[in-house]
Amino acid sequence: MNKYLLIILSLLILGCSKSKVEPNPEPTPQKKHQVTGFVEKGPFLQGSKVTLIELDNNLAPTGKTYETTTTNDMGAFEFKDIVLSSDYAKFSIDGFYFDEVRNTLSTSRIILTSIAKIGEIAKVNVNLLTHLESNRIVKLVKTDKLDFAAAKKQATTELLAGLDIKQNLTKETDELSLTDGTKDAAVLMAISAVMLNNPVHTDASLSEYLSKISTQLENTGTLDESTKTTFKSYASRIDPERIKANLIARYKTLGKEVNVLDDLKSIIGAIDVPVIVPELNEAEIITFATVVLNRYALFIEKYDLYDALYAPNKTHTNLSPSFTQFYNHSVGVQNLEVYNLWVQAYQTLAALNEVMKKSENQSNAKVQELRKGMTILRAHVYYLLTDTWGNVPVPKFDMILEPIPKPQAKEETRTENMAALSALLAPESLSNPLKSTLGNMTALGFALLAKYEILTGQYASAKQHLAKLENAGLFKLALPGNKFVNSTDNETLAGYDTNSGPAFASSAFVAIAKKGVYPSIMRATEVVLLQAEVEMQLGNLTAAVSYLNKVRVRNGKSNIAQSTKEELIKFILEEYKEDLGMEGVYFSALKRFGKAETILGIPAYKTLLPFPFDELKYNYLIAQNPGY
Repeated sequence: MNKYLLIILSLLILGCSKSKVEPNPEPTPQKKHQVTGFVEKGPFLQGSKVTLIELDNNLAPTGKTYETTTTNDMGAFEFKDIVLSSDYAKFSIDGFYFDEVRNTLSTSRIILTSIAKIGEIAKVNVNLLTHLESNRIVKLVKTDKLDFAAAKKQATTELLAGLDIKQNLTKETDELSLTDGTKDAAVLMAISAVMLNNPVHTDASLSEYLSKISTQLENTGTLDESTKTTFKSYASRIDPERIKANLIARYKTLGKEVNVLDDLKSIIGAIDVPVIVPELNEAEIITFATVVLNRYALFIEKYDLYDALYAPNKTHTNLSPSFTQFYNHSVGVQNLEVYNLWVQAYQTLAALNEVMKKSENQSNAKVQELRKGMTILRAHVYYLLTDTWGNVPVPKFDMILEPIPKPQAKEETRTENMAALSALLAPESLSNPLKSTLGNMTALGFALLAKYEILTGQYASAKQHLAKLENAGLFKLALPGNKFVNSTDNETLAGYDTNSGPAFASSAFVAIAKKGVYPSIMRATEVVLLQAEVEMQLGNLTAAVSYLNKVRVRNGKSNIAQSTKEELIKFILEEYKEDLGMEGVYFSALKRFGKAETILGIPAYKTLLPFPFDELKYNYLIAQNPGY
């Protein structure tokens, strides 16, 4: 009996043991956090979107996010009592900002980020440094298995080294603010300003450049030579005192007095600016020159469109809003086509200057001939720039490396280019001319020099240079059907073959200004009309009538008899409009003869275009043309 009782008791004890309930594990504690900070490129504007993304210890998103917005125009933000189970977070801010280089608000939004370790009460600032190092920190933690502190320190060190910043930081990048008045703040300010100082000066180009730096740093911890050179070239154009003044003034309007140390100037000045431009060999120069010629032709295409619409010789319909403003003479500072024309001009100058710089030590005859042709084309670009905007910046050979160029008086620019043309053409002969794919560059040079001289009232000298072209016997007034055909009966001194290049092929040009397959840059008809103009200005009305009648007869019109000066102006402008209209010369002729205001019905100030709004933001040295 006792034996059976013992067995039963044992089974009961065993059964009780198997049915015992294990306690649940303790839940991960949920901490409440309060996070504040500032977002600064320049300072972000009120209402910018701030997103906090929780990250685990491996810096991977946990799926938990919080959102808020900046509460003022200094970029301040705050998260109150948010519940997080990790001490790591990514901050992403999307908004507009104050542009301290151009002293204005940005026109587009940008996104800045930061990877941070946060406590229960934390302050996290977001700026360009935190943004550029964020992806590198993640890679170092995930792939290289560094702890967060070591990864952040390494990423910061690599970033500053890549940008050639020689001053070390005493604080973490997410502790820095532009308003701190410290050497660390000066480093942040210097990098922020340089990044903005790109020649394209758009928010899109800024974002693109930031992405390039971030990606290179993430992958290797270094920046490639091209990226570093670009940053250094931007740095060379910075005006530290202007940046300092702009930031102080901006914060003052927001009710905050800030101190900017003079270290800003020394930090930027310590960046090693590249001064050596690599030489190209002969084959490379010839290839590069072809690219430059196409760039120049694309600018002339834009200019011909402007001339065709601003001084029309026919009715135009179904135009884009920007072109309609040209046609109606209602152009504003934010007109897209004004900006495009300006950009094309200075991109052409940049290309011309670059090929000149990279070939300056070449003694090869072919290269020297190309260089002379580039000098002529550069003079043509400046002729059109000064005629269209008046006083314009004149960047020298090192266009990217020099400080922001200030506008130069149009008279000085014209004098410089006339001197360059005169020196170049003095030993040249039309019997053995400089040639390029555009045509007879020597002839173009003489004609352009004469146009400069007419523009500046040097009629006797212009007459001599035009006579060289006439006496050479190389060009003639073509039959009407052959004006724009590259044939033996072609009257073109210089032109562009649209069958072998990209210019003069845009849908806008084809619809508005195309006159043939071989658009002219300079042709005999203009030369003869310039001769008529010169003779008239010198008081030789009989000779002027003789030249004018050559064009009239070719165009199927009758000869005119002796005329007064005022009548001659009327007849000459008639041929410019009907024969040379849409070729970039009619509006200029109207202005030379003082007839643009009456014939086009515009006030005097509209004989010049406004400087583009975006250019004024970039180059604070330019004053807007009166009236705009």
